[in-house]
Amino acid sequence: MKRKTLITEAQLLLVGIPVLLWTLIPVYHMVLFAVSERDSATSGRLWPKNPTLDNFRVVFEQKHLYLQHFWEQLGNSLMIAVAVGLLTLFVSTSAAFAISRLKVRGGRTVMNLALFTYFIPAAFLAVPMYKTMANYGLINNKWSLVLAMVTIASPYCIWVLKQASDKLPWELDEAARMDGATPLQLFRLVYVPLMVPAWWPWVPTACCWPGTSTSTASCCCRPRPTSRWRWRSATSWPPTIRPGKC
Repeated sequence: MKRKTLITEAQLLLVGIPVLLWTLIPVYHMVLFAVSERDSATSGRLWPKNPTLDNFRVVFEQKHLYLQHFWEQLGNSLMIAVAVGLLTLFVSTSAAFAISRLKVRGGRTVMNLALFTYFIPAAFLAVPMYKTMANYGLINNKWSLVLAMVTIASPYCIWVLKQASDKLPWELDEAARMDGATPLQLFRLVYVPLMVPAWWPWVPTACCWPGTSTSTASCCCRPRPTSRWRWRSATSWPPTIRPGKC
């Protein structure tokens, strides 16, 4: 028995150590580049010879062409992230409740069709999404990003929350109905509190839309000017920020 336990722990370590390294090495490189001088950022050293915080000063004081609206764009990113998270959770939780607990006719078909949209590469949707936003006058508007990201993220979130919802005991629903609870009360007082733990693993996955719906510096998120900075000014960029998600 003890030998079997040791073998199991060894197998877990064989899997866990590579996963840990896979997670920490990118973080290490970001820290390394952030505290490195421009000339030594790609020297290949495990740690810079002369660590510096000047890169952060350049960013925070907006001392670069593509950092003139840094704080405004960072605020845009935070606002969009919060709005996308709240809207997606509301839509997905409501849909998962209807499909899993109320057993709405055709609910599973709708969920499967929504998941089927992930077979379409996101890049193929850039032009149609841009055209749609233009038709509704949402170009250079933060809500164009919110709506696009909610559209992309909701199918996966519905699927995840539906799987979590299926594991909730039906006795809770039956007890609530026996006490006279309406579907809305069941959703608000029973379902939502039990689903809160399932919310945290969910992360918005759409990250390519900031460049398709916004173009003005004061309206776009942080990644777009960062990518411009990286590719158009490769000889003078302080390596503190990297292109990433909003």
